[in-house]
Amino acid sequence: MKFYSNLAVLSGISFIATHTVTGFEIEYPEIRFTAWNDLTDDQVIAAASMEYDENLWNEPGSASIEGATYDGDNRVFATYARVLGFTGREMWDCWMNH
Repeated sequence: MKFYSNLAVLSGISFIATHTVTGFEIEYPEIRFTAWNDLTDDQVIAAASMEYDENLWNEPGSASIEGATYDGDNRVFATYARVLGFTGREMWDCWMNH
């Protein structure tokens, strides 16, 4: 009987695990966690255009833009986000806007 109850528990855990989304299933935006001084000129321009400066960039979570939802309809926002390694709404909302 113990075998069947263990099997049921393991089956339940397996089901939950396969139906739970974690941040680690969404690609990690490495550029966002790169020091300001290591960014390319294009990345610095994109970051500055999103109201980052060196201090805000080097301290993730400190910039007001990080609380914003991804605005794919705003082509300027989407372009700068893409230059900074964000491929779309899912990645931005996971790693920036939680």
